[in-house]
Amino acid sequence: MNACEIEIKVAEYAKEHNLCAKDDAVIVALSGGADSVALLRILLSIGVQCCALHCNFGLRGAESDRDEAFVRNLCTQLGVSLKVKHFDVAKYEQEQKVSTEMACRELRYAWFDEERALQGAKAIAVAHHYDDNVETFFLNMLRGTGIQGLTGIRAKNGYVVRPLLCVKREEIEAYLKELGQEYVVDSTNLENDFKRNKIRNVLIPTLNELFPDYEAGMMRTLQNLQGCNDFYQSAVEELRVKAVDKTQNDVVRVVLDQISSITAGRETAIFELIKDYGFNSQDAERINKCLDEDCTETRTFLSHKCEAHLKNSFLDIYPIRNEVADVKCLNVNDLLEQGNDDSELVASIETKAKGQKMIPGIDGRKTIALNVDILKENPLLIVRGWKQGDRISPYGMKGSKLVSDLFADNKFTSYQKHSARVVALASEEGCEGEVIWVLNLRASRHYAVGVNDESYLKLSIRE
Repeated sequence: MNACEIEIKVAEYAKEHNLCAKDDAVIVALSGGADSVALLRILLSIGVQCCALHCNFGLRGAESDRDEAFVRNLCTQLGVSLKVKHFDVAKYEQEQKVSTEMACRELRYAWFDEERALQGAKAIAVAHHYDDNVETFFLNMLRGTGIQGLTGIRAKNGYVVRPLLCVKREEIEAYLKELGQEYVVDSTNLENDFKRNKIRNVLIPTLNELFPDYEAGMMRTLQNLQGCNDFYQSAVEELRVKAVDKTQNDVVRVVLDQISSITAGRETAIFELIKDYGFNSQDAERINKCLDEDCTETRTFLSHKCEAHLKNSFLDIYPIRNEVADVKCLNVNDLLEQGNDDSELVASIETKAKGQKMIPGIDGRKTIALNVDILKENPLLIVRGWKQGDRISPYGMKGSKLVSDLFADNKFTSYQKHSARVVALASEEGCEGEVIWVLNLRASRHYAVGVNDESYLKLSIRE
């Protein structure tokens, strides 16, 4: 197959899958390797308006700088606009607690999408080809995966398109050779230190030797699996509509009665409904076992981002609170004068009859009443998640009490404890004082409204 035939093949594949066409504005991820250089040359040849982006992660020292210099020179020769960005991968790894590979991927695609939106490009073209697809299939299979992992790489995923999935690596190299086009070689691709490279450099050459026709069979298998996965995902979505519901803000309820009648694949069905919340197949196995055992006590499951409680065939999933982001300082005077849509509290000055003891609408849970003296003495409030050791002097009681004991008295679940928030007094120096309100639970007796007071400060949880 000559260069012209390869260009036609890619153009037809791109048209068939609605990836890109002549005169479309497309961002090309350009590393300088054979695959991305071929992608750029082919798209230019079929009339696509290309802008190139190059990531310099600085992980290979002089070789990384060599790649950047090559890409700059290539784009100048081809008359293609180029943007280059340097990344601090080590810093991102540390902050996000991810591997080097994952850090590079997340940084790369975040920048690509930012540039796509900025430039109004139709798509982001990346240079995955047929061999990458086969490698991904084997890698996922050996790691252990479901049907979606066996479908390989999609030609289109959102704005990301892969026009070269229809061509093999050897065709790409032959194409560049015919054009007389140079490219750079990433030395790490020649090593066998990583699983993907072992599949590429050891497993696939062995398959080619033992089964000369395996590639045609692999292509049919991947196409069949993609069709099976499409059908499978539509069934999952139908089940999700029946079994999953939001019961309150940020809380998801899975009604397991909707899937209890499934006789084959019930564990897989559970996994599909909970995986987006960080739960894994082992969690699905445990939940499925609880259904078989008809558990009556509450069972708790934790993922890196959610907490779930299983009781009476209901699985309630709660997000784990970001403690740092949830600490806020409020000046009640400012809240009264200006309002604040971002605040979770609403403040107002209200009146009551002199001698009146009970104030309608003040329940001590969602709404509290405070003596207006607080506006002069302690107008600064801290709203935050509760901490071990927090104490409150409950209205109607003598002395103080641990907030954690209030939770126990009211039989709070672990999620209710985790998500509970308090309002504490603060000073201009930033020092924090006593807790005056546990939201949705109990108010303090301090700054209580007197019987003979004719006005009071009303604080309510914003609905």
